[in-house]
Amino acid sequence: MAFLKVNTEEVAQMKEGAGGFISESGIYDLTIKNASVQTSQNGSTEVVFGFEDSNGNGITVYGTRITKNDGTPSFGMDVLKSLMIIAGLDTLSDPVDREVKIGDKTITLNVLEDLDGVEVKVRLQREFRIWNNNITDGAFKVRKFYSLEGLSGTEIAAGKTEATQLEKDSKYADKDKLKDGITQEEADAFLASKSKKGGSTTDTPAAPKPNPFAAN
Repeated sequence: MAFLKVNTEEVAQMKEGAGGFISESGIYDLTIKNASVQTSQNGSTEVVFGFEDSNGNGITVYGTRITKNDGTPSFGMDVLKSLMIIAGLDTLSDPVDREVKIGDKTITLNVLEDLDGVEVKVRLQREFRIWNNNITDGAFKVRKFYSLEGLSGTEIAAGKTEATQLEKDSKYADKDKLKDGITQEEADAFLASKSKKGGSTTDTPAAPKPNPFAAN
């Protein structure tokens, strides 16, 4: 069964733009070690990426939501389809349960194995918001993928060979996403406080809930 299919012409028409080892927003060369599908209690679906750099350092990135609570596509669907184009895939096979070792833990994740080992450039952005009158999160989100040569999925799908979008995105790739009136100074102070307390924004993903896309 197919988890997802991508239409090259559709990706070519997508709009570009806003969209230890990693400590700030930026564009990084990484390898996908695992991409797992998780479904929330409200019914939305996201892909959680486990990345690794050339030195073997890993980071888990949440929040690439591909469907909303009602099952309609979310922004992350375009991100995933662009990744498929970069990886040379027109179809993603259904995810399969697999034991994954993260840190000193081994958990079972619902993994999209077609994406195992794909090497990409990834734009990661920290996102801060207010919850219960306090700054929270500070976790990274995947904003965009590029090939190692710097081409976006949209550029590849359109048959382009010059990586112009990466140059544009690089100008603001180091900027955090600040919501609810948070200033950069407040966000930096939050991170410093969390670091002193030994907090982490890249914890181990939870075991997956049932995946609505998986074959019965």
